[in-house]
Parts: sequence; structure tokens; C-alpha cells
Amino acid sequence: MSDGGDYTCSVQTGNKSYQALTRLQVEGKVSVQGPAGPVTATVGQDLYLPCHLSPNFTAEGMTISWLLKRTGALVYRYKDGCDEGGLGAYRGRVALLREEVRRGNVTLRLTSVKLSDEAEYVCSIEDEHYWRGNISVQLKVKVRPIVMGPVHRVTAVVGEDILLPCYLVPNNRAENMTVEWIQHSTGRLVHLYKGGRNMNDRQDPGYRDRTALSKVALNTGNASLQLTNVHMADDGDYSCLIGDGPWKHQLTMHVEVNGKRIDTAHSWKAGFGIMFVLALALATALAVLLYRVRRRLKGRV
Repeated sequence: MSDGGDYTCSVQTGNKSYQALTRLQVEGKVSVQGPAGPVTATVGQDLYLPCHLSPNFTAEGMTISWLLKRTGALVYRYKDGCDEGGLGAYRGRVALLREEVRRGNVTLRLTSVKLSDEAEYVCSIEDEHYWRGNISVQLKVKVRPIVMGPVHRVTAVVGEDILLPCYLVPNNRAENMTVEWIQHSTGRLVHLYKGGRNMNDRQDPGYRDRTALSKVALNTGNASLQLTNVHMADDGDYSCLIGDGPWKHQLTMHVEVNGKRIDTAHSWKAGFGIMFVLALALATALAVLLYRVRRRLKGRV
């Protein structure tokens, strides 16, 4: 394709010179190829926006432009073998894979992805002679989630059931992530969810059959842990760690366990008994007092 153009043939005979101009136009099924679907990335990541010539041949003598489709703003340009670099908000963050250009690969590397980078990009390749091609590449940027939980300590009473809040912000599906609950003071594994299932055989025996995570809740990024029949030994700091591949984030919360659970039926009976004893004592005292008063009155008569 790059061989297309105007060629001059010169012939000189004695004092005479003859020239002929020939225009060569190379035709072929050359196209610009890109990804079949959107390219996705998370804020802060480095990524590649694929674009290449098919069949593969050098693109070094061509003009390569990356633009924003919506506005037509130039993001990057490579021309006459020179890298003109990134422009505007992309300065210092975009580049071609220079060794790949000679193979027709003009994939654009974009570093430190920002939320504002989400857009549809156009990869345009132009041969200065007679050929031009382009494709569109959609970039979708996700916000890296963080793990959130209670601002204040979680309080409980021995024997109660409590919920330890832990969730992703923004809400991301977490059913395929790893969720790990650990008690810091003892290092005990409270609960482990991995590979799409609760791995109860891995948890500390002291928490066996007392913890639960809802897979339905995980679909909305909620990894809160239900802890039943609270023990005094449950008092302490807990961490909720959520991981997805290389990404991990966690939070720590304090659980304060107070005393024993009050049995309302027992407390009512105990209170009634105390009131009955007090009433009986008061009645006895009044009876004694009345008896003494009567004796004094009889003595005076």
C-alpha cells in the first residue's frame, strides 16, 4: 500500500532528456481492525486501545491519529515517523508501541486512566498517497470500589444475634469476589467466602454454625456478616476484607460485648418476688406499730 504514488522515469540521450510520469495505485483488501467489543478499565489502571492494519505491514510511513469521536478532538498523532505525543488532558499519558508500528500495530497505550477518559475513540490510519481507514474503540471506565462499614463500634449483649456491616461503594457485584472476616485480637478466621461459596470448613471452630453471608446480598456488594448467639469471647476488633484478583480492600470495626442477656420472664418473676417481700415487711411493720399504739392507749385508761 505504501508503494502507491507518482513515479518519474528519466532517460537522457546526448543533449536531450526525456521524462515520463507514472502514477501507481496499489489496491488490496487492506483494513483497520480493532476489538470486537468495549475495552473496560478501572480508574488508575493502564490499558491498551487495540488498533492494527490487516494484513500486517508497516505503518511507519503513515499518519496515525487517535481522536475523540464525539468532539473530534485530537488525542494523539504519529506523522512522518515522528511521535507528536499526547495532547491536552492526554499529554504524557498516551503512546504507541513503537516496535509494533512496523508490523502495522498502532495500539494506543493509555496510562493512569481517569473517569473522564470514558469515551468512544477513533483510530485513523492514512497513507498520504491514496488510502485511509479507521475504526472506533469504546472505552468504559469503572470506579475502583472501596469497602465501607459502621462509623461507630458495634455493641452486643451475650446471647444476642448481631449484624456486622460491610459493603462496597459504589455497589459492585461481589458474588465472584473473596470475602474474609477475621478477628484481629486472636487472628481467628471468622468466615471465608471464596469461589462462589461459603467455606465453613476453614473457619475457626469457635464460630462454626454461628456465621452467615447472604449470596443474594453479595450480588449488590453487601458482605455484611450475621453473627448469632454472641459470646463474651467475640469482643474485639474485626476486619472485613474483599478481594477481586490483585485488588483488595478492607475495613476494621470494633465489637463490644456487654454482660449477659436479661431473661425478661425471669426478671419479671424476680421483680414480683422482691415487691412481695417488701410489701409483706411493710405490712408486718404496720401491724406491730398498731399493736403498740393500742397497748399505750389501754394503759392510759
